[in-house]
Amino acid sequence: MPATFDRAIVLRMYDWSETSQIAVMLTERHGLVRALAKGSRRPVARFSGGFELLTAGTAGLVMRPESELATCTEWDLTEPFWHLRRSLDGFYRAVLAAELLQRVVIDRDPHAVLFGCAMEFLASLREQPSADGPMVRLLWAALRESGWQPEVGAMLDGSVLPVDGTVRFCPELGGVIGAAEATTGVVWPVRAGTLRRLAALEQSGEVGEGPETRRSARLLVSYAEYVLAQPLLSRRFCFPELSAATGR
Repeated sequence: MPATFDRAIVLRMYDWSETSQIAVMLTERHGLVRALAKGSRRPVARFSGGFELLTAGTAGLVMRPESELATCTEWDLTEPFWHLRRSLDGFYRAVLAAELLQRVVIDRDPHAVLFGCAMEFLASLREQPSADGPMVRLLWAALRESGWQPEVGAMLDGSVLPVDGTVRFCPELGGVIGAAEATTGVVWPVRAGTLRRLAALEQSGEVGEGPETRRSARLLVSYAEYVLAQPLLSRRFCFPELSAATGR
């Protein structure tokens, strides 16, 4: 079976043997791919630059319908993202993004838009390793592309969000419920300004920086953990102030 070539970001690496590795990659046209790279650890191999976590390149992939594990026959490193090795804040954010992308995307389900967002995010960490805006944009794109995007432009009953104050965000329903509305699920107190910041992002693609952006990032991380029903282990390095029990 001939190989197909696709742009890819390495999200995780496993040692398979003394000479081979398994790479988990987000690809542009094939979604999340888990591939065995035979001989990738040999001194002479068809893997230019070698496989490294959080690098991008072009992968030659042989994917068989009967197997969940593809075979990576070639790798051409095109973007090493060296800046991630020079900034601890940038590296932590990139690791959180890699963990999130592995969990929200179904294997071999294409998400070209999300791939582009991930590439832009990793590149943005060169100049903004500690910024929250790029993290919010990637979190929002990941939730939107996976179908988990919350409703932030209005309350779930269709009424207008208040200008300020605190509202009741129900992660089970994916939006804001009324003050008197009963629910058996979890309810988080969230500032209306936080949701307005996310609504502005949805409209314009811009989010800026500041306290509301930081709160937006914390809300989206908490919401992602809720819908995935598992914690994002690396989020404690990016958001040490975030409680597991709150979306603020």
